[in-house]
Amino acid sequence: MFALTNSALMELRLAKNLLDEQLKKKKAEYANVTQFLQASDFDFVVCPRCMQRLENRPVPADHCVVCLQPDPRDADVDPDVVQQTRRALEEQLQDASAVQDADMQVLQRAQEAAEQAEFRATTLRRQLDALTRNTVAPRFEAIAQSSARVATLKATIDAVAQLRDFWTRARSINQTVRDIAAERKELTAAFKARTADLQSRQTLVAELCTSFRTILEDFQPPWEVESAVVDPDSYLPVVTTRSSRKSRRPAAASACVNLAYSLALFEFGLTHPDVLVPSFLIIDSPRRVFGNNPEG
Repeated sequence: MFALTNSALMELRLAKNLLDEQLKKKKAEYANVTQFLQASDFDFVVCPRCMQRLENRPVPADHCVVCLQPDPRDADVDPDVVQQTRRALEEQLQDASAVQDADMQVLQRAQEAAEQAEFRATTLRRQLDALTRNTVAPRFEAIAQSSARVATLKATIDAVAQLRDFWTRARSINQTVRDIAAERKELTAAFKARTADLQSRQTLVAELCTSFRTILEDFQPPWEVESAVVDPDSYLPVVTTRSSRKSRRPAAASACVNLAYSLALFEFGLTHPDVLVPSFLIIDSPRRVFGNNPEG
């Protein structure tokens, strides 16, 4: 495994570019040598221009196999010069072959180095992808999970807010019910108290009526008393009689009723000290009203 660093990656890129330039130079030199060899005075097998083979075509004697022109005359050519030129060309050919072999070896090494650099670059790229994936992918997953959780929390918050409104309304209704129940309880208690008070007052009024009737009957008035009661609303005496004969002294009857009612109140005040009634009674000249006549 190779360590993934920016400097190593830059070095690999520079080495690859350098090898590419060297390869281009060697290819250019090889092309120049090939062109030189093709242009030299040798027995050509192919045409140096169109690279077609020259074996299967008729060539007249003493003519060039390439351009089909007549060969130069021997008198015009020095054999020593030709031999020297041939040796020089052969040496150049050998040198060119050696250079070509060396260049081919350099080219092969350059190709191998380029392949290794490409393999190393691919390996580093894969490591970079793996490290990036191991580093970024969990964060993307965390972001997705966080987004889903945020959406869930928002939905929960909305539901809680709705429930809170419901509970607020329920508490308000419950408080209203409690207030109504408390008010009903107070009204019930007040009604019971008023009912008890009314019953107590009715009892007191009934007791006052009994005392009033008893005292009135003890007076033995000249008429028959049908009913003698105290009005529960006005607390005034109401007397009805059965006698068809009217009293000749209505003032005496009124005085008798008032006196009986006053004595009943006086007696009631003595037996019920918590009830505020007149506790002092003055009877002034009763005979002036009643008279001495028993029928009066």
